[in-house]
Amino acid sequence: MLKKIKFLSLVVMLFAAFAMNAQVTTSAMSGLVTDENNETMIGATVTAVHTPSGTKYNAVSNVDGRFSIQGMRTGGPYRVEVSYVGYKTKTIEGITLALGETT
Repeated sequence: MLKKIKFLSLVVMLFAAFAMNAQVTTSAMSGLVTDENNETMIGATVTAVHTPSGTKYNAVSNVDGRFSIQGMRTGGPYRVEVSYVGYKTKTIEGITLALGETT
């Protein structure tokens, strides 16, 4: 009986590990927004556009100038635009995201 319980426990743990791994279906993007003097920019708007579908993801940089966008489609390409009052919008193209990873 004890062997059967141990085996069942092992099967359940393996199934849970595969199930948790199977749940990852998205990617993420994070970064630091700075100006030409390398000063962090608080409140900059970051927009990532999944070019094939047109899906837009938005974030605003925090007090450290950092932003994070979760739950993004994998693959790409993405076009990322960073805008801030008084500055010209910066565009970066051709970004590709990998499944379950943060770029």
